[in-house]
Amino acid sequence: MTQDSQLRKSEMPANLPVTVPGAETFDDIHDTAQEIARYAAISKTLQLCGRIAQEFGPADDQAVEYQGRHRWLTRGAAAFGTLAVAFAIFGLSRGQQEVWLPNKEKLDWIELFLAGAAVAIVLVGRITHYKERWLRWRHRAESYRLLKYSFLIRPSLWQGREEDARLWIESRLNEISHTDLDKAVREPSPHGPFEGTDSKLPRGVLRSLMEYYLSKRLNPQKEYLANRTQRNELSDWIRAYLPWFFFLSIVAVFSKFFLARISVPWEGFLALVAALLPAVAAGIRTWRSAFEFSRNKGRFEAAHHALRELEERLVNEGFAAVVAHPSARDDEPTDAYPILRDLSWCEHILESEHREWLRLMYETEWFG
Repeated sequence: MTQDSQLRKSEMPANLPVTVPGAETFDDIHDTAQEIARYAAISKTLQLCGRIAQEFGPADDQAVEYQGRHRWLTRGAAAFGTLAVAFAIFGLSRGQQEVWLPNKEKLDWIELFLAGAAVAIVLVGRITHYKERWLRWRHRAESYRLLKYSFLIRPSLWQGREEDARLWIESRLNEISHTDLDKAVREPSPHGPFEGTDSKLPRGVLRSLMEYYLSKRLNPQKEYLANRTQRNELSDWIRAYLPWFFFLSIVAVFSKFFLARISVPWEGFLALVAALLPAVAAGIRTWRSAFEFSRNKGRFEAAHHALRELEERLVNEGFAAVVAHPSARDDEPTDAYPILRDLSWCEHILESEHREWLRLMYETEWFG
C-alpha cells in the first residue's frame, strides 16, 4: 500500500464496525437513535427508511422459520432414505450372511419404518411447500433491504418534498408485497447500475452518506459473503471424497470375485460394501444438492471479490476526494457522481447476486 493510500485510510471514520470472525448476523436495515444522531446530515432520510424496516422484520422472520422447516425435512429425507436403502441391502444378504443378521423379523420392521418415514417426509415437503414459502419470504425480505439502499443512494428521491419520498416508498413496498415467486425467478438481472448526469450534494451530506453506506451496508455484506464461503468447509471436504465411495465399491466387487476363487469367507461382506457405498454417497449428494453448497460458495466468493475492489476504490478515491479540502464547508456543494456511481455498482452486484441465488435455489430439487 502506498503512503498516499495509508493517509486516506487514516482519514476514514473511526466508527466502522469491527466484524467478529465467523459471525454472519448483522442488522443493516434498522437504525438506532445513536446511529441516526451520528449521521445527522442524512438523519431525516434514515427516518424515512424506518417504514421499510417495519415491513422487513416480519418478512425476515417468516423466511427464517420456513427455511428451518425445509432444512429439517431435507435432512430427514436424506437420512431416512439412505438408511432405508442400507437396511434393504442388508436384507438381501440374509441367505448368505446370517452372522450379520441375527434377527430377520426385527430387521424387516426397521426397514419398513425407515422407508415409511422417508416417504412421509417427502410427502410433507410436497404438500406444505416449505421450500417455496422460504424462497418467497426471503426474496421479499431481501427486496425490502435492497429498497432501502436504492432509496438512500438516489438523492433525487429524498432531497425534495418529504411527502413525495414517502409516497415513493409506499408504492415500492406495495409492489414488493404483491411480487409472485414465479415471476421474480423469471425477472432478468438489473441493468445499468447507475443512470444520470453529474449531481451535486452538500459535502457534509455526501460524507455522511458514504460513511453510513461503508459502515452499515458494504463492510457487513462483504464480511458476510466471506463467512459464507467458509461455512460449509466440512460439506466441501466430504464432497471431495465422494468419488472414492464409487471407486471403493468397484474395488470391493473385484475383491469379492478373486476372494471367492480362493475360498476366503469375505464374499458376503464385500458384497455389502459394494452396494452400501453408492447408497451412502447418494444420500450425501441429496443433502448437499438441496442447498447447492458448492455453487453458492463460488458465487459468494465472486461477489465478495467484486465488493472488496469497490470498497477499496471508495475508500482510496471517493472518500479521499470528499475530505481533500479540510477547510471546505459542509454545506458547500460537491460533485457526488463518482461516489453515487460506485455505491450503485455495489447495489447492482448485491441485487444480481441475490437473483442468481434465487433462481438456483428455485430450480434445485430438494429431494429426488
